[in-house]
Amino acid sequence: MPISTGMLASDFDAMAADLPCTLTAIAGVALGTAITGTRSEIGKENDVDDTGILNEHDLVAVFDINDFTTVPTVQQTVTIDSVNYYVDRREDGQGGIGLTLMCKRV
Repeated sequence: MPISTGMLASDFDAMAADLPCTLTAIAGVALGTAITGTRSEIGKENDVDDTGILNEHDLVAVFDINDFTTVPTVQQTVTIDSVNYYVDRREDGQGGIGLTLMCKRV
């Protein structure tokens, strides 16, 4: 059964309304229009990836990838809710809707 991108986008909008966040800059450059998404609570997480490297994320943020003209990449900084974060890991969601950024506070 194919994924309904319309349904995924609708679900994403509902999630963003529950716990919203705002991305206002990428690599120190302010965006013309802020991008709204959803995020985790701020905390510390320890995760070992496939190569045995320990990743510690302070924040996980999810956005609709279609809202970006330039999508943040790994090792760039982003400003989310007025706080600067370093993008440690990026995952592009199934169906081309979600963009997940695992971030460390700068």
